[in-house]
Amino acid sequence: LWGKEAPLKAIAYARAHEGSSSTGLIGQALSGWAEEDSLAARDWANKQEDGREKMIFSKAILSSLSDEARLDFLTELSLSRHSHLLVAGHVTQWAADSPIDSFDWLSSLSEEAQTKGLKALYRTWVPQDPEAAGEHLMSLPEGGLRDAAVSQFALAAVDLDREAAEQWVQSISNQEIRQATANQIGIQL
Repeated sequence: LWGKEAPLKAIAYARAHEGSSSTGLIGQALSGWAEEDSLAARDWANKQEDGREKMIFSKAILSSLSDEARLDFLTELSLSRHSHLLVAGHVTQWAADSPIDSFDWLSSLSEEAQTKGLKALYRTWVPQDPEAAGEHLMSLPEGGLRDAAVSQFALAAVDLDREAAEQWVQSISNQEIRQATANQIGIQL
């Protein structure tokens, strides 16, 4: 309640009483603040130093946002150092219901966030529907995003169909990504 009515005072109080629970108290205040004024809470969190606390604070805010506001905030966060973990967590949830929308959103993020997000996407999508995931890959134009997607697809698919995963690895145009993926799967090129 205090987080909704006077979030900055609640945060200052929690910071003054440092200990194992202060980060949790700040997270609770931010969650309440985000329910009342998500833009102000997001702005405050974005100004915090990158690191574990910022990730915890951002996660607290994300839990209180609508789907659209959550995507906006995650896109803002994709520029910070640890945000790829939040992106991957969100993609894992989203991919179960809408993998193509999840992919399309990932394509707008930074390369690091894309890589972590693609890993989460294909670890969720491939076991559910490997054919649809493969068909989607075939529709992608050549380039870095396709290579990264094929790499993550192959890594997720290797236990389901090793031969198919190996064939997908061969289709990666970037030699470094192709070799790194082959090494992870344990194949010789």
